[in-house]
Amino acid sequence: MYNSQFSYPTKISITPSVTIDITPDMNSETGFCNFHPNITLKNSQKTTENRTSMADSTYIYTFGFTTGSLMIKECVKTSELYLKKGKWNSVRESLNTHNILQIRTLSSRKRLTSEVIGRLKKLTSAQLELFAKGNFAEQKAIAWLAVCKKYNFLADFAQEVVREKFLKLDYNLTKDDYRIFFNAKIEWHEELESLKKSTKQKIEQQVFKMLKEADIIDSKGTIMQAFLTQTVIDAIKDDNKSLLSIFPVFDNITGI
Repeated sequence: MYNSQFSYPTKISITPSVTIDITPDMNSETGFCNFHPNITLKNSQKTTENRTSMADSTYIYTFGFTTGSLMIKECVKTSELYLKKGKWNSVRESLNTHNILQIRTLSSRKRLTSEVIGRLKKLTSAQLELFAKGNFAEQKAIAWLAVCKKYNFLADFAQEVVREKFLKLDYNLTKDDYRIFFNAKIEWHEELESLKKSTKQKIEQQVFKMLKEADIIDSKGTIMQAFLTQTVIDAIKDDNKSLLSIFPVFDNITGI
């Protein structure tokens, strides 16, 4: 007999990641009704439950960050120059003409200059000023913010894997964690499939290198809590408070 509490077919949520679809099948000979449950498991890598993520399947991942690492020193010099000149075209011309970043060849100089300016353009005026005038710990934080704002791949990994592990008190970030994330993203981002093996390896190396430079992980791959100054927190919250989740911090900091 049908349960009057439900209308059939029906869907029952067991947990946020598990649902059961129930479809009845009446046997005309016996008069009994058989029920056929179908269990659906949501891929936890596609969505991060109860977290604000920058993930969106509509954008394309790009990997220009392999041009350089976190480039804190270069970014600080460039942000200082921007505060003096106020125009990015003037900054670009000065960097290329006077070789302020001290890069040997002109082609490499132009490529690195373009990458640095591309990151800094993603920052607000307050964040740029903090980059130029803050202490080294603040500059590291803003450098990580800039590269995550420019590259969604890094932001997604920081939010969906690094911070989630931190919140679960699982502080060991492994290459397997990264590769599981990468492979799961292929379903949403076909551009990942076309990457050469050597390119994939370079991306992975750069991701872990930058995480170390930003003090997100130590040399052994241990996730370290980010102790952001109130100045950094305010500069990020005034922009978009969800960006705080690219750092290993607790919910009382992000307010999410």
